[in-house]
Amino acid sequence: MIEKEPFENTLSVAPLKVAALESCTELAEKVDKHLVEFRKSRELGNAAAVHFMGYVENSYLLQTSCPRFGTGEAKGVIKESVRGVDLFIMVDITNYSLTYSVCGYENHMSPDNHYQDLKRIIAASVAVAHRVTVIMPFLYESRQHKRTQRESLDCALALQELIAMGVSNIITFDAHDPRVANAIPLYGFDSFNPSYQFIKTILETEKDLKMDSDHMMIISPDEGAMNRAVYFANVIGVDMGMFYKRRDYSVIVDGKNPIVAHEFLGNEVEGKDVIIIDEMSMVDINLIHALLKAVLVGTRLILVGDVNQLPSVGPGNVLKDMINAQCFQVVRLSKIFRQASQSDIIVNAHKINRGERVSLENKSKDFLFLKRDNADVIISVIITLIQKKLPHYVNAKELELQVLTPMRKGLLGVERLNNILQEYLNPPSPSKKEKEVPSGLFREGDKVMQTKNNYQMEWEWKGLNGIILEKGMGVFNGDTGIICEINEFAETMCVEFDENKFVTYTFKQLEELELAYAITIHKSQGSEYPAVIVPLLTGPQMLMNRNLLYTAITRARKCVCLVGSPDTFYSMVDNQKEQLRYSGLKECICELISEEREDQ
Repeated sequence: MIEKEPFENTLSVAPLKVAALESCTELAEKVDKHLVEFRKSRELGNAAAVHFMGYVENSYLLQTSCPRFGTGEAKGVIKESVRGVDLFIMVDITNYSLTYSVCGYENHMSPDNHYQDLKRIIAASVAVAHRVTVIMPFLYESRQHKRTQRESLDCALALQELIAMGVSNIITFDAHDPRVANAIPLYGFDSFNPSYQFIKTILETEKDLKMDSDHMMIISPDEGAMNRAVYFANVIGVDMGMFYKRRDYSVIVDGKNPIVAHEFLGNEVEGKDVIIIDEMSMVDINLIHALLKAVLVGTRLILVGDVNQLPSVGPGNVLKDMINAQCFQVVRLSKIFRQASQSDIIVNAHKINRGERVSLENKSKDFLFLKRDNADVIISVIITLIQKKLPHYVNAKELELQVLTPMRKGLLGVERLNNILQEYLNPPSPSKKEKEVPSGLFREGDKVMQTKNNYQMEWEWKGLNGIILEKGMGVFNGDTGIICEINEFAETMCVEFDENKFVTYTFKQLEELELAYAITIHKSQGSEYPAVIVPLLTGPQMLMNRNLLYTAITRARKCVCLVGSPDTFYSMVDNQKEQLRYSGLKECICELISEEREDQ
């Protein structure tokens, strides 16, 4: 329903036109439909007056195009007059699905290509239009790997360039750091937060839903999904909780500390109307049992997860059994957000999930397979990709790229890969201090990962010039960071984790860390990276399966590079053994629901 009241006493500054570049036509058509319905439904005092000229139209879309020459260069074409109009130009710089030809070779449109087309349309219209506003849902050059990082300098320069061309206002959605508006302080910059629209839609749909700390709670199934759970809880303003595995650190069984109990950490869930659990595929039968014991009858559970990823480490197949029981309402998301909808990462991931044949002929821009049959050669290729190829290709730093491998041991296992990658990506230097540990050594500048939950570990969030802005407790299994200082005199090592959190470890606590240039695919579940490199050669059949391959590929946002044997790749696609878990949960659910229906 269109809200008319805020606009009852407003009047357009000029006749409205919307110029949608090809990348944004679908969104523009929806906006145009909304505008047409709204303006036709509005009661006008004197519709024939000159200031209402062009106010009511059947469409506000402007016919534009950016045809390209054989060299790949283009020109902006506006096919109707824009003299005196209030022009809104819409562009989606992340629409990777569009292509163009350069000397007979097909290329996908990059953000740079879309940005240049935007400037072409601005240049063709700004001299005669009354006002030009740019609507850019995804702000050009704005995204870092992590939300908490500042926008890049290129983003600020791009905003200044658009203003210099004559643009009056810029509209975007969910800028990672709205402070980038300081680059154009005298001009309009609006960043609309989608979280507000998301919450607003839920409240409009579910009339009896109460989104407050007394009735709703966000729960993370483990420490890996904590950041997302904290974000949503802060946005909504509700409590949050987390499940964790309590271990006995005084005992070692098969090289690990045994799990004593699955416990819930957080406020009581009693009396909550709705509980949301993310990354549900990682929840085992013990965790769901602990949750259901704490929840009262009548509480609604919203379970979010990807059933095609790796199953939980613990027993059971909870998410898949609950879906297959067909006793609960299930919503399947089909809109892709991590990659472009036509990305070969997604296309091939779906093929792998269905057990279909995937082409490995490297005709894709974001799904690459480099055929090698020797472990040392594969490692050499990985080093070349990280140092020379991928950083520029995906616009990321070396340490933002991630090597994912199926195993910990072996020629291509985590332990050997980390030792070799450390020597090439962070070689020894007189300016870098080192600390030997039983598993090897740590060096300033190394990429490391926390390997166990430590709820007592203190962290500091630092701003500019090292000023401490906030302190807190807790470093969790899977958190990655960079060693920034080794102090031999104080016997401490400082690690900078994501979100500018600094943690100081004593030398006795270094056993909780390990190198993270390469990590197992299991450890990566729930994370995403600009580019992922996956070595594939040989391994245990029970480990080298379809779910593992699917999980590894879908961790990449922009590019995935598989290096190794095609035979290993296809054998993993055909291998579903890990998926066959013997669980009676589905049958128990169906039986219970059937009995309840008979009683009614």
